[in-house]
Amino acid sequence: MLHVGGENVESGSGRLHGLITATAGGLISGKYPFQPGDVLYSKIRPYLNKVALVDFQGICSADIYPLRAKATEIDPKFLVYLLRSPDFLWYSAQHSARAAIPKINREALLSFATRVPDLVEQRRIMGRIQDAMVRVGEIQQLRGESRVETAALAQAARYEAFCSDAPLVELGSLIAAGPTNGLYKPSTDYGSGTPILRINNFNGGDRFAGGAELKRLRLDPSEARRFALSVGDFVINRVNGSLEVIGKSCTIDRLDEPAVFESNMMKFAVDATKANRSYVLHFLASPQCRDQIKSKAKVIQQASINQQDVRTFTLPLPSLAEQRRIAESLDLFAERAVALRAELVHDDAGIAVLPSSILRKAFAGEL
Repeated sequence: MLHVGGENVESGSGRLHGLITATAGGLISGKYPFQPGDVLYSKIRPYLNKVALVDFQGICSADIYPLRAKATEIDPKFLVYLLRSPDFLWYSAQHSARAAIPKINREALLSFATRVPDLVEQRRIMGRIQDAMVRVGEIQQLRGESRVETAALAQAARYEAFCSDAPLVELGSLIAAGPTNGLYKPSTDYGSGTPILRINNFNGGDRFAGGAELKRLRLDPSEARRFALSVGDFVINRVNGSLEVIGKSCTIDRLDEPAVFESNMMKFAVDATKANRSYVLHFLASPQCRDQIKSKAKVIQQASINQQDVRTFTLPLPSLAEQRRIAESLDLFAERAVALRAELVHDDAGIAVLPSSILRKAFAGEL
């Protein structure tokens, strides 16, 4: 017999995952039996308003109400849509907000009043909902493919640019200062004071240009000087739980006020007489550099690279004029990729509300 808890139900879709088998004696106080065709409704935060229609027999945790539709009055699938409808979610929010931990009790749940059409009309409405949801799924799939293609756009251009017959040099030969590791401070020192750049403040290949989103922490003057960022610096992630994040880099284009950088990163500056800063930035984000990062990374509990690893990255180094030309071309690809990503994010916000809009129309008799 399978056991279902709120954590096993996926929000929105109602798909079940991570189920465990309960023993024959598992039907204890605080757990409820259900059968095929029942609707499971999660009644308490953090799982509040998750809904699943099951096609097997089992038991559910105390955080779930198993609901059995009256066969002559309501289709179980229609009940699922009803429990996901904006009207019911509003009703649930009003009642659950009264508890210290948001929760809707059985009496309030069963007291929800709404117009329920006959079974023939229910099935017609469900067909329209399902057709519309299929279209939403297709849109989401296309958007996902577009995100992948957008991410690949700049990378493909970088790969081509660094497949070069120019002489190979080590990055260390171009570094004028650093690399040096960032600042560690306990969480109790955060809240006010000097801005600190953290790994979630930039994407690989970004030009950081200030911003109020930086967290702040209290520093003494010597710490502020020692770990200060300067315009023109590169910042590169040196340790992370994910190998894919190791080596994520940005360059500092602007600082609105003095700022420092966190301990899981290194900073360095390049000699402008030898290397174009934009050219180096694109190299650090290139597939060729990613391959070197992965080959040098040490993976124990976390993945990491050190200062010597960064110094020994090798890159093709044409003349400064050629570096500028390559960098300008790659900048155009990167700018286009950023613009496309912004368009997708904007569109995603509208797409995300489509399922709710479909259900609102359905229960308002507009489908």
